[in-house]
Amino acid sequence: MKNNIRKQFSRLILIGIVTSFAMISCEEDDVFTGSPQGSNLNFITLRGTITTNETDVVAGQQFPVTISLGDNLETPEADLLTFPVDVTVEAISFLPNLNKRARKSFVIPAGENSIESTMPAPSGDATTDLPFEFDLQVYLSAIATAPNDDNTRGFEGKQYSIASDTIVLGYGDTPIQGINSKRLGIRFDYLGPYGATGNNLNIVLKKNGAVMPSQSPNQGVSASATRPINGTLSATTRYEVVNFLDVNQELKISNITRADSIAGLYTVKAPSSNTSANDKPHNFKVGDEVSIENFNGQGSAPLVVQVASVADAYTFTFNYNGAHLFGSNSSYFQPKFADRTPNSPLEVWSPFLAYFGNDKVVINGVVYYCLRNVSASLTGNILPANDPFNWTTTTPKINWQDPANLNPASWAAGTTSAPVTYLVNAVYKFNNVNYVCIKQHTSTSSTPTPVNDPSRWTTAINAYTSDVLTYTSTDTYTIEAYAIRLGGSTNPPAPVDLPYKFSIRFPDETSKVYSSTFSNLAIGTATTAIPKMQIVKTTVQGVSSYVVTHL
Repeated sequence: MKNNIRKQFSRLILIGIVTSFAMISCEEDDVFTGSPQGSNLNFITLRGTITTNETDVVAGQQFPVTISLGDNLETPEADLLTFPVDVTVEAISFLPNLNKRARKSFVIPAGENSIESTMPAPSGDATTDLPFEFDLQVYLSAIATAPNDDNTRGFEGKQYSIASDTIVLGYGDTPIQGINSKRLGIRFDYLGPYGATGNNLNIVLKKNGAVMPSQSPNQGVSASATRPINGTLSATTRYEVVNFLDVNQELKISNITRADSIAGLYTVKAPSSNTSANDKPHNFKVGDEVSIENFNGQGSAPLVVQVASVADAYTFTFNYNGAHLFGSNSSYFQPKFADRTPNSPLEVWSPFLAYFGNDKVVINGVVYYCLRNVSASLTGNILPANDPFNWTTTTPKINWQDPANLNPASWAAGTTSAPVTYLVNAVYKFNNVNYVCIKQHTSTSSTPTPVNDPSRWTTAINAYTSDVLTYTSTDTYTIEAYAIRLGGSTNPPAPVDLPYKFSIRFPDETSKVYSSTFSNLAIGTATTAIPKMQIVKTTVQGVSSYVVTHL
């Protein structure tokens, strides 16, 4: 909102006198001994400039600036000033209300007149009465020769100072979202006071004109809620936050039924337990192109598919008629091995220890896989190389083309007098579902059934963990806001003017702040929410870009 310019030519620093190189900042009305007055030195005050395209900043934000040395005052014509050596220019961002400042030095290379960089805003006090209306002053304060290899020391017979106009920016202590290369983060903040008598605004997020539903408690509302609110519902909460999920979300991919497997229909789902509070679902739409790779951690070239249907904000399906993604049969599961010799290429197998099915050991550089449990022995077990009944050097693998595995025997509990032993990687059927034994055990009448015994059985048709990459799509989002409480009341006596700020962190670590005021704000609902921000998210080849417009 603010970008005022005030003349401020009283902040100086000197370069020049052969022995004078320390940077000396001078505040207004300071008096110096040894000043060049009355001396033979040529004392020159440079008219530098510092500019920015920002009008509002928040505490600790890095904002872009352009710093220029200005015109060469020693020549009558208008030409840009340069120096034959690197020079250091100091800038200050100053918050008078809190007496806080941030300094930064910028090196302008020899032969150059200006530099583009970023400047920090001072940190705030995190006060309860937010300083929305504070002014941040930004100006140049000092100049000196920069350190150099040939130990150049100023300019004999000349001494320079620098002054600049003062830029005034709107300031608030709203924090910036944390850096996250995968997400655009937006924080909506509004003026207090807070607590039991505070204000409370909520936001509504729309995608392509339609309200984005919340499907999980992790997305800001209870699972049973149908209201389309993304954000907190508490009157004591100061911020509302929205994050846009980007690349590499870990999802589950599966065939829901045998018919789906035959038809090549796959379901991709983000389990709510795997969705952190800062993740918003993709909200895929039919026709989106999605790249999927790394099935159960196995690297593969991305498989590009089109979304065929969308069940909710977390779930979509696609059709694929190529080779089955889980192998040659829908009942696709392979053994997982426990490494008994981690990080050791040496012989660590012991003839006296017990081993379990699917244990893996290394002996003289050769890997052996345990086929079934081997009991501990006081006299010593046979060396794995001489014990093919219990050990093999071939990686065990379930052959899903084996008729015994395509139509396995039924699981039986066994009895105390006639127990049944189940070996690892054996396939059995229970209640028409195929199960694979993942831990050798003996079953009796008191042993749980496979469906109730996940530590020893796993379903043969199993969902695969996969990385779902960002899809190719362009979507327009709008953020709308409304008040559910003002001054601690849901029925305030009159509308109020309420300042607010949006602080935005882009995935490339840059940030942007917008500030304005709700005029005559009254209590409202989600249906009467006021549009405040538009975000156009365009994703091409896995990289998303955002165009943010303050409405």
